[in-house]
Amino acid sequence: MKNLKKINIKNKYRLLTVLSLILILVTVNIAYFITYGDRILEFTDDPDYISSQVLGNKVYVNELESDYNYYMGLNYTTNDGQIPTKINKNIYSDNNLVQVKITYSSDDLSGNVGYVSLTERQDTYIYFKTYYINDNNTKEDLTDDYIDIELIDNPFTDRPTNLGFNGWFTKYRGAFLTYNSNFYERYAKIPVTYTNNKPDKIDITFNASWIDATIVNVETDFNNAISSLKTAEMHQIESGTYYFSKVTVGMWESYAGYYNSSGEYQNRGTCYSWGGCTYYRRLENETLYQNGEYYSMDFVVGKSTKVIPDLGKVLSIILNKWGFLFIVVLPIFFIFISQVYALIIEIKYGALDEEEELNKKESKKVKKEEVAKEKHNKD
Repeated sequence: MKNLKKINIKNKYRLLTVLSLILILVTVNIAYFITYGDRILEFTDDPDYISSQVLGNKVYVNELESDYNYYMGLNYTTNDGQIPTKINKNIYSDNNLVQVKITYSSDDLSGNVGYVSLTERQDTYIYFKTYYINDNNTKEDLTDDYIDIELIDNPFTDRPTNLGFNGWFTKYRGAFLTYNSNFYERYAKIPVTYTNNKPDKIDITFNASWIDATIVNVETDFNNAISSLKTAEMHQIESGTYYFSKVTVGMWESYAGYYNSSGEYQNRGTCYSWGGCTYYRRLENETLYQNGEYYSMDFVVGKSTKVIPDLGKVLSIILNKWGFLFIVVLPIFFIFISQVYALIIEIKYGALDEEEELNKKESKKVKKEEVAKEKHNKD
């Protein structure tokens, strides 16, 4: 007990600092392992797996982890997705979320290539995304699971000569492309496979389909040239990729003339499901996208008021698994170690410093007494 009483820490707040760092370090590590401990990134060995940026002839959009975090957050919302709650409903997990790499190439595999613009010579877009798996209402059967990908519109304004954009096509096995004529949206239905009940990553490439377009050269009369062009609307193409629209066939109704989810034409058949049957109608007369459309800003929800350059890159690095480890966790750990070391030094040598200080005070006191005594004797 006497030794403990001799321990004198000069900085009274150092011990409090160490205890605070312990609490912060424990909290940060718990958060780190809860967030990233069980999360295995499937594309870390892929040379294309980099942060969102433009590099060479490619445009990278990496939303793999942000998509995953978004779904994890939805686990703590009400059924309408609005109000945060304290209860994890476990709707989304690694068992029903799949990591996907999507490559959009302007090369139609026939030598025709487009570019973003005349000055931006990128011909490929690469997306990393996380998608929720549709179990087709058969949770026990994994063989019919799939994801729906809404395909991007044509980003290549510098088109091949005399050609127009006609959608995307893919050679991915089992992929099924559809087209929504009401909203002019293209979708891809991609089957999901599993290994040990964990969804396998998906790496799919879509190539641009380029077809002959209406081209007019202005020579002498601008009005005549313009009148030869088609009106600014969706025009039907005469050849190329087929698009499908989803339809629901009622119970006891025939689905003859439609296509099933495998793209097989149905000559005859009747739906016997209470909720109806889903089939697909091949679009014959509906208009499709014509490249080169522009949209009014009146239809844009929200407008940018201030842009902070490169802030997104900084946040993406900090929110990344390794960025969080090296920028947040390790610095706190090293500060903690340094403070512990300083605390040990003070505890170890603090008693000696105190004894030395007391000796100095005692020595000064003795000198003062001797001086006072000597002065008294002279008087």
